This record gives sequence, structure tokens and C-alpha cells, in this order.
Amino acid sequence: MNDKYLAVQLYDGNIYRYDKKSGSAIDVVSSARSFMMKADVDDAGHLITARENIYGAGFMVYYYSEEDNEHHLLLDYTNDDGCPEDLGYEISVIGDVTNGKSFIYGMAPGTMTVYYWELMDGELVTPAAVPNTLRYGPAGGNWDRAQIQRASLDANSDHYISYYIPSTDDADDEYRKEKKGSRFNIFSPYMEINELNPQNHSYKILDFKVFTVNDDVFLATIEQNYTAWSNAKVQVFEITNRNKMELTAEDAGYDELCLFTGDEIAPTNYNRWGDIAVYKEQTATGYDVYIASTVVGYDATESRIRMYKMSYYPQ
Repeated sequence: MNDKYLAVQLYDGNIYRYDKKSGSAIDVVSSARSFMMKADVDDAGHLITARENIYGAGFMVYYYSEEDNEHHLLLDYTNDDGCPEDLGYEISVIGDVTNGKSFIYGMAPGTMTVYYWELMDGELVTPAAVPNTLRYGPAGGNWDRAQIQRASLDANSDHYISYYIPSTDDADDEYRKEKKGSRFNIFSPYMEINELNPQNHSYKILDFKVFTVNDDVFLATIEQNYTAWSNAKVQVFEITNRNKMELTAEDAGYDELCLFTGDEIAPTNYNRWGDIAVYKEQTATGYDVYIASTVVGYDATESRIRMYKMSYYPQ
């Protein structure tokens, strides 16, 4: 989402743009290439789309210019250059990809490695074929899928990560304290880790976004329970005080951590696809924060886009 629209990148298809407040359709934009997988926006509101490395297509990242209505290539990490299979299954960006420093992050299933590139004024500082890598050892093994978000452009920035490692041991009780499934962590360059208590979220975190309003830090998640046909929901947490991430629903002060839990729906989601986007808008009394979530069902009749509005009033 940006100040103009909510954009939906159809997998291996076109981009559909909607009015984020009314839900009405605006237009359809042709995709940059085939096998485009994910969409994001940078800090300047540019629409960023990425191609998944499937069938040897390579990992490619574009930004869409509102000035010339064209997609512009930022990154092309080819399969022949060693691009991991399915890299681009998840992406994130930070900074303005056309001006100053920015970063592109790519994630792939079946690994425990984060891939990222630095750019300056829209040009790669990190060679496309030689990405920076970060092996996230605390995951304890290869994840089924994972999402990453850099906290800032600082060299010593923290990172937010969610990774999903399932276990059939949890089939009978996905709420047990020893459960596998998803974890949400904040980690420093020195691997100091804060973890959201796993009892606070569903078995699978399909996607997350961390956002700030003034100096307050919030986490929005789209989650689903253990099976492919189980319930999915949006939750919003305030994680400004990271010590509160350890709380559970039985603890005093939990209402200051978990601010919102949305209505549940039950799509048939074998691919564990979901996405969440956040846009904040200043008002006369504070901020309105729009939170859009998608859950991709087995067919179009089960796929959902839900929009929530959070009002923030400075104290």
C-alpha cells in the first residue's frame, strides 16, 4: 500500500490496484515479467515487485514508476549465477530504491539463510551475483518458509524475522508449549534475540509487518492454525517494550501487548500463502493506520483481502 492505492500482485499475472478506503477497483497494470510472486513498497511509496526463481527464471526485482508507467529493473540474480531455487518466495525492501541507500531482501524455502543487497541511488552496491548472506542459526534448522524485515538503514540495524518449521508431533495439539511451527524474533547484529511468546500467535505466521507510529512500535501478523483448512486471522501487537513480548494471555498487562485479534476465516491454504501490508496517514488528531491482509485459498472463492483501520491518538 502507498498513498495512492492497495496493489495486489497476482502470481504469474497482472497487478490489480484498488482504493484502500472504499475497496473499489482503480485499474490493472501489466506485470513486469512472468512468475512475479510478491509485492512491497519502499519508503518513498514505490511499488516493488519480485520474480521467484522457479523453472530457472531467476530472482528479479523491479520498481514501478508512476512518472512513465514502466517497470524498472533493480536486481537480476540469475539461476546460472547460483540463485537458490524459489528465492523471491518472500521479499522486503527498506529505503527509497531510487534515492540514497536502500536494501532488498530475498528469502527462499528449505534453507536458513537470508539474502540481501545494498543499493545507492537505485544502483547495486552489492553485485547481483554475490549477495550478502546471513545464516540465521537460531532457527535450529531449515525453515519451510520465512519473512525478514530490516529495522533501519543503519549499518548495525536490528532485524525482524518470522520462520516456520512444522512438525507432525503437533498434529494432535498445536498449542502445546513444546510446539514447533512459527516463531517471531527480533535480533541484533550480535544475535541478541527477543522472541514473541509462541503461545500468542497461531501455528503458522504467513506474513508480518513491523511499523512505527511516533516512537511506538507495532507488529501486524496474518496467521493460520496447523492444517491447510484451519482458521486464519490478523493480530496486532505493540512491541515497543520488548520485555512484554514474553507475556501470555494469562499474564497481567497482556492487553498492552496484544491490541487486536480479527475475525477468523477458514480458507484451504495448502501453499501457506498470505501477505500483510501497512500504510499510515496523519490526521488532525493523530494517525489512521490501514492494515490489509490476504489469505490465498485453494481457489478464488476462498481467497480473501481484508482491510482494517487502526486509529492512533498520541498521549
